[in-house]
Amino acid sequence: MGVPLDYSGIIPEGWEIREFPASYYLVFFHPTFDYLKDNGDVMGRVENLAWNYDIKEFNSGKFAWNEEVCQCYQRHYPEVLGYQVLRPIILK
Repeated sequence: MGVPLDYSGIIPEGWEIREFPASYYLVFFHPTFDYLKDNGDVMGRVENLAWNYDIKEFNSGKFAWNEEVCQCYQRHYPEVLGYQVLRPIILK
């Protein structure tokens, strides 16, 4: 991820190059945590919030989900980033 548009180098087997449109993202996260002790609880809480959040509550309803155009992301690096769910949004 993150190669220039004109990239012409080697593409590993099973990989592909796709272009993703730019978007703003609403990030739901939990800071660093003990993976072995808290992973299930942390992921459950963050995902519950992210997938059930009413976007109309954000910034007086000026935004909408942009998931038909852009993809959602998850970042999971408990000792450094914690856990994050990123959902694309667009200004109405």
